[in-house]
Amino acid sequence: MEESETLMTESGGTSSGPFQDRRIVYLDDDDIGASAAAYLVQEGVPPLLVGLSYVAADTLRVAQSPTRGELICFGKAGPSSTLCVARSNGEVIQIVEVDSGEYEEELVNSSLDQFARSVEAVNDRYPFYSLDCDIEVCEAVSEEIAERLRRIDPVALEDGRFWDTVVADMMMGDYATEMIGTHAKG
Repeated sequence: MEESETLMTESGGTSSGPFQDRRIVYLDDDDIGASAAAYLVQEGVPPLLVGLSYVAADTLRVAQSPTRGELICFGKAGPSSTLCVARSNGEVIQIVEVDSGEYEEELVNSSLDQFARSVEAVNDRYPFYSLDCDIEVCEAVSEEIAERLRRIDPVALEDGRFWDTVVADMMMGDYATEMIGTHAKG
């Protein structure tokens, strides 16, 4: 996968999303990519996930996937992971660099709307617990978050995927308020 061009948004819109003030590469109206780009421009995506497991990018990028075709990349999920939307079907995909120049793709959410709602569902629950809480509290909070995510997009919690990892990390105590600090909700 290589980044081929910058996708910027149309200026002058009424959106308060993170990409509202950039220029857009115009896409065909009948293309799913146009609706995904429009969603990014008009609705925007949350700026970050509590704990910085996801952070919105400053600019959109277009990249090629050997399995999904053209992707619009809109955020980072760690130092070697990018979140993108597939133009072919609107799914949110995590691209993880596993070796220099080698990538794996995993489904994050079935749509951008479900991704945004998932981030908001987690962020709205913050604060989760403190460092000195019992493990039962971590387990209860992580199960509550998992249930919120299941209601939004059942496939998002399949083993080893982005949201499954967030919930597992939460269960282990990695989302204590003291650990998250000032990076709570952006």
